[in-house]
Amino acid sequence: MTKRNKINIIILVALLLFLIAMVVQLLPLLEDALENRRDESSIANMVDALGWRGPPALVGLASLQVIFPLVPAVAIGVLTGLSYGVYWGSLIFLGGIAMGNAIVVFAIRRIDTIFTGKIKIYKDFG
Repeated sequence: MTKRNKINIIILVALLLFLIAMVVQLLPLLEDALENRRDESSIANMVDALGWRGPPALVGLASLQVIFPLVPAVAIGVLTGLSYGVYWGSLIFLGGIAMGNAIVVFAIRRIDTIFTGKIKIYKDFG
């Protein structure tokens, strides 16, 4: 095993540990969002009670809905909009989606590097 593969495996394990920590920290909020889909006001009050940790929690939930397909995007989007309004809620939700997609792309490139042994540079997508 080359040094590059060892580094890539360490990075992927760290990323996996980060995702596990995100799930553990956000599980109560996620459970409430799934249980109370009809009454989002109680969940919005819970997000408001988080204070300054509310936007990072919603960014984390939005990124988890990209990574794990079982997390409902609509419930997270509505919750974000109810908690922070149309403009800030949209920015928070889109930031979470961008973060989730970046994590997926980064992980796929690292896994591809482990199996092929080459770093691919994509200059032209057409």
